[in-house]
Amino acid sequence: YQFATHAVPPGVPAKPVLAAIVAGEALLGAAMCLRAVRGLGWSLAGLVAMSVVILVLRAGDPVELIQCGCFGSLFGTQTLEGALVRNTALIAVHVALMLWGKRLAGAATPTS
Repeated sequence: YQFATHAVPPGVPAKPVLAAIVAGEALLGAAMCLRAVRGLGWSLAGLVAMSVVILVLRAGDPVELIQCGCFGSLFGTQTLEGALVRNTALIAVHVALMLWGKRLAGAATPTS
């Protein structure tokens, strides 16, 4: 919640924005599990968007004042730098999986 208060413009209540983001993540995850959304494109877009928000916040406010609760304490860091490192790793995994999937799809199609 603390992260969201810095990410929204002044005058916009942060809790509804945070709830909408969490709901969007949950809906996207459910849609991916149910195969209503195929591929990792939407997930990658969300990761990139959140990374841009983190970069903007990091450039504007004193970094030590903003704590990121992304993933809770799962990875042992709650700093913006830690969030950027995690997002970079997740983006790399997404891209690698997308490229691997394309390679497998290309190998599955017969050539004449």
